[in-house]
Amino acid sequence: MSKQAGEKIFFNGEEMLMYEVPFEDYLSQSGLERPNFSSSSTAFGRGYCGTWKIHDDHLYLIKLSDNYFSLDEGVGHEAALASYFPDSTGRVLADWYSGTLHLFSPIFFPPIGFIGWLEKFDVYVTKGVIEKITPSAKPSSTNYVMSEDDQIRTAEIERLCSEFKQGFQPD
Repeated sequence: MSKQAGEKIFFNGEEMLMYEVPFEDYLSQSGLERPNFSSSSTAFGRGYCGTWKIHDDHLYLIKLSDNYFSLDEGVGHEAALASYFPDSTGRVLADWYSGTLHLFSPIFFPPIGFIGWLEKFDVYVTKGVIEKITPSAKPSSTNYVMSEDDQIRTAEIERLCSEFKQGFQPD
């Protein structure tokens, strides 16, 4: 199976991703079947993607869909939260979840595209309540073991990024 895509999460007005899949804990505790959308992407082998929001020191599930790309473009499928949470009228407090969420953003460098992950926050949750949020303890990474050629390319990318951030102007 491919490396699985992260779940989408909104925090402080920013859209990020997280490694954890808190809805799996709910499914395990409740004995319910997971939504099983047929997705063309192997990155969604679990059959769904959750969309979450941190609001007023609580973690909420706001959507279950086939993937977070298709719905952004107005296509794709969404599961009704009410089929898993009958009393739901919208977002659902994730009071079944306790653990640490690791929030990150993909790093894109325009001439090259995706080059790695920017680790942002560690979010400590107890029964859906946010106990603490700290800057990520993990370094940013490209999430794979690099060959010597990749290390040389990465060093060049980092140099270009540094120059770009300092106002580099091409000749």
